[in-house]
Amino acid sequence: MKNVALLAVLVVGFGACTLVWAGDQDAKKKAGWFDAAACGMCKPMTEYPELMTSMKWETHKIKDGMLMVTSIPEEHRKTFEAVCTKMQENGRQLATRGESVDLCGHCESFGKLMQAGVRQEKIMTAFGHIALVTANDPTTVELIHKHAEQSQDETKKMLANKN
Repeated sequence: MKNVALLAVLVVGFGACTLVWAGDQDAKKKAGWFDAAACGMCKPMTEYPELMTSMKWETHKIKDGMLMVTSIPEEHRKTFEAVCTKMQENGRQLATRGESVDLCGHCESFGKLMQAGVRQEKIMTAFGHIALVTANDPTTVELIHKHAEQSQDETKKMLANKN
C-alpha cells in the first residue's frame, strides 16, 4: 500500500492509497477539486487553517508523470507531519475495511492513478515535501498528465480568487 501522505500535498497538495469510492460521482464533482472539508481523506487538514493558508505547492508534468513540490514554513512543520500521519491512518482504515467515503475531485482522481499502478516516490525535505508520480505505460502517463493539468488549473483558480 502506498503512503497517503502524498495526498496532503496534492490536496492543497498530496497523495494516497487505493480507495473505495462511494456514492454519486456528480455529487463528488460538485464538492470541488480541492475541497478538504468535503473529503474523507483531506478533512484532517481543515483543523489547521493556518497550515493550509501557509503551504505553497506546485505540480509539474514531467516526461513520465508529474512532480509535486510542497513547501511548509518551519513553524508549521510538526503540524504538517501530524496531518500526514492522520491522513495515512484514514487511508489504511478505508483500504482495510473497504469502506466507502466521499472524496474531493483531486483525491478521487489520485485514487484512480493508484489503481492504474503508478509509481510514487516521496522525499521529505527541510522545507516540506517532493513527490514523483510516474509510469512506463503511455496510457497511464497520459492519466497522470491529465491529473497534473487539472491540479494546475484549479490552483490557478484558487490563487486568482485570493486576489
